[in-house]
Amino acid sequence: MIDQDRRRLAATVAGWGLAALGAGIGQASGLTGLLAPARAARAAASNHWTSPRLESARQLGRQQAAGAPRSVNQRIDLDQTQALRRYRFDPNFLLLEPGAELRFLNSLNQHTVTSVEGMRPKEAEGFSIQFQKEAYLRFQWQGVYGIKCRAHARFGMVMLVVVGRPDGNLNAARYRGLRQRGLAGRAFEALFTQLDQHFST
Repeated sequence: MIDQDRRRLAATVAGWGLAALGAGIGQASGLTGLLAPARAARAAASNHWTSPRLESARQLGRQQAAGAPRSVNQRIDLDQTQALRRYRFDPNFLLLEPGAELRFLNSLNQHTVTSVEGMRPKEAEGFSIQFQKEAYLRFQWQGVYGIKCRAHARFGMVMLVVVGRPDGNLNAARYRGLRQRGLAGRAFEALFTQLDQHFST
């Protein structure tokens, strides 16, 4: 038994020596390059579960750097104590650069995103979005844009978008906005106050 144990120990030690010798030969002769594909495969396998998350973060960074469009939601919250908050665009006042895009969400059921007649630059076309979970609008021309939900404007569901400088159609848009029916006129009055405060500073 003692001789058998000695032979096993000798074989183990010899194995260690051969492994060390092989590593030395590989380094000296450049054979370690042959191990690179195996190492790369092991590294790729170890990163398999993290790479999708890293790629998502990179995509988000690229979208932000490219100026991803801002989102506007359409909300109903009948528990609100303020009447003008029960039916609303969120946000309802935005400043954009010419050519910027907005992403409108939840134009479903009775909700619409509709341009108010007389409240857009003369070069801009009117628009109306309905029955769409998600829709995009690009605002090319400088000026003031009044937007309403056709079904709920009377409850104050309107918004104001200012692209670049408002000067071109500000007076005409204000005139039409303050004369809208129901709570829409009051809501536009508050929005034009925000506009005045921003551009007076």
